[in-house]
Amino acid sequence: MGHAVGVSRDGRWVVTADGYFDTGELSVCEVETGAVTIFEGRSPINCIDISADCTLLATGSYDYTVRIWSLDAGKPIAGPFRSADEVGAVRFTHDSKKLVVKLLWWNYLEVWDIQSQKLDVKVGNFFFF
Repeated sequence: MGHAVGVSRDGRWVVTADGYFDTGELSVCEVETGAVTIFEGRSPINCIDISADCTLLATGSYDYTVRIWSLDAGKPIAGPFRSADEVGAVRFTHDSKKLVVKLLWWNYLEVWDIQSQKLDVKVGNFFFF
């Protein structure tokens, strides 16, 4: 179901995401060492983004949740943020202080403050495409 791949801008990290029905898997590979960390979740991961400074990973899932991970520590550091629908895309702002979430079925965006873990604003309309 969910399938995504990302490469950090500095080439240090390669991340893949996958899953089927009620399980998700996130594989994080540090290219230089070849070390791979695998995380399993409750729902397929549909989309990912790596922050501009190559330290954070955002994941969006079919279970309406978004999480922020530390690539260096290999663990979640924020979330889950509960969206209004299945998550179709995630994108960090340039300064990595906010995360923009595009819902899969609804035509609007959510903007989350990462530090406070609160929804700042919903933008758009609530109708199907």
